[in-house]
Amino acid sequence: MKASRTAAGRQATGASIVMTIVLALLAGAPTAAHAADVVLDPALQITGAPLVFDPVSRTGDIGASKTSALVYGPDVISNELANCPVGYRSSSRSLVIAPDGTVSSAAEYVRTPPGNYFGLKDESAGEYIYLDGMAAVRWNEVTFQTGLNRFIVTCDPTLRTMTDSFADSKYFLVTLDVNVAAKSWTVVANPVNEAKLTPSIAFTKTIDNADGSVTLTSTVSAGAGVATDATGVVSISGSYSGLATPVSGEAAVSAGVATWRTPVLDADRTYTFTAGYTAKGDTKYTDSAVNATTTVITVAGPTPPQNTAITVTIPASATGLKFTMTPGAVALNQAALDGTSYVATGSLGQVTVSDNRTARTAWTLSGNSTNFIHASDATQTIAATSLGWKPALVGATNAGTAGIEVIAGASGGLSASTPLAQAAAGVSTADTTINAGITLKAPADSAAGAYSATLTLTLI
Repeated sequence: MKASRTAAGRQATGASIVMTIVLALLAGAPTAAHAADVVLDPALQITGAPLVFDPVSRTGDIGASKTSALVYGPDVISNELANCPVGYRSSSRSLVIAPDGTVSSAAEYVRTPPGNYFGLKDESAGEYIYLDGMAAVRWNEVTFQTGLNRFIVTCDPTLRTMTDSFADSKYFLVTLDVNVAAKSWTVVANPVNEAKLTPSIAFTKTIDNADGSVTLTSTVSAGAGVATDATGVVSISGSYSGLATPVSGEAAVSAGVATWRTPVLDADRTYTFTAGYTAKGDTKYTDSAVNATTTVITVAGPTPPQNTAITVTIPASATGLKFTMTPGAVALNQAALDGTSYVATGSLGQVTVSDNRTARTAWTLSGNSTNFIHASDATQTIAATSLGWKPALVGATNAGTAGIEVIAGASGGLSASTPLAQAAAGVSTADTTINAGITLKAPADSAAGAYSATLTLTLI
C-alpha cells in the first residue's frame, strides 16, 4: 500500500493485485509438403543448358491489371539446348523452393507426354522446353520469400502430382533473387554446389522445471561441440519404459542453438530424450540422424501455476475518501491461440469507492500494470501493453462513471495509469462500485508457462 499528498491536499491510496496467466505450449508448425526434398541432389541437376527466362526480371505491378510481379512471372521459360533425358519424361512440374524450405507449385498443371514444347515427347529426342502463357506466368500459388528462391522444372521418372516427392527427379534450376516488399524478382547465377556438412547434435543444457516440464537446449556443431551457423530445426522425442505415447516436438535453430520446453510430464519419471537435426533448406548443412541423448528425472511433486491471493485493507483517509476491493488475485483463464495472439480473459472483481467527505471534490480511481514475468524464467516477459480492461458500473445508484475501455495490445494498454472510474465534484451519492473485464493478448511466440504481473490501483 502507498500514500501520497496531491497539491490540493487529497489523500492518494493504492493497492496492488497479482495477476497470473498460463500460456499453452504451441504445437509444432505445419511442415511443407516436400520438407524432406528441399536439399536438392546436385547429381540430378541438368546443367550446361540452363533455362532461359524472358524477361529476366520484373518489379512492381505489371500491365493494366496492375498485377504484382511476384504473381505475373515471366512471359516465356525455354531451353532450346536440352530437354528431359530419356527415362525422365513421364511428367514435368514447376516448383519454387523458398529460403526456409517451403515448396510451392509454380505452374497450373502437371505436364505429361506427348508434351510438345515440354521436352516430354514420348521417349524420343523430344521437343525443346518452351513454357508460355499460364504455364509460365501463373505464379499466384507460390509463396515467395525475400532472398534466394529456387525455381525448378522437374523431369520425372514416373507420373507425379504437384505434391509428390521430387527426390528422384532430374531437374533444371534457376535461382531468383526476390524482394517481397518491392514485388521484384531477378534471375541470378545459381550458387556453386558445395559439399554440405553433416553436423552433430548434443544436449548442452537441461532444466527440470518446478511445474513438471523440462527445458532442453541442444547445440548443432560441426566438431568440438562449438555451435555452428546452422538454421533448420532440431526434432526432440522423450519417453520412459511403459509410456504409451512419447512426448515430442521441434525447435527452430538459431546460430546453431535450439531450445524447447516440453509440456508438463509425468512426475518422478526418468525420461530419455533424443534429438536429430533437419536442415529445412539450410544451404550449408545436411540432415543428421538422431545422435543426441540425455536423461532427465522429472520432479516428484510438480507445482502447477498458482494464483497469489492478496488481502487488501484500505484504511479510511482523513478526508473520508477511500476504496475497498474484493480480496484475492485476478486469475486469467488459460490462454488460447487466436490468430497471431494468445488471448486470456478474467475479471478484476468489484471495487467500491466511498466518498464520505463533507465537501466532495472530484476523484479518479486509476490502474496500471507491470510487465508479466515467467514463473521460472525471468527473461521471458509479456509487455504490460498487452493488457486491457473494460470497466463497467455495478448497480443502479453510483456517484461516479466508468472509465473508457482500454484495448489489449493497442495504444499502450495498461502500461500507463488509466482511469477505472471517476466522479465529478459535488455529487450527491457517496458510493461507486465498479468492475472490469480484463483481456490479455500475448504474442504468439511467447514462451509456454505461467506468468504473473502486478496491477496497481490508485485513488486520488
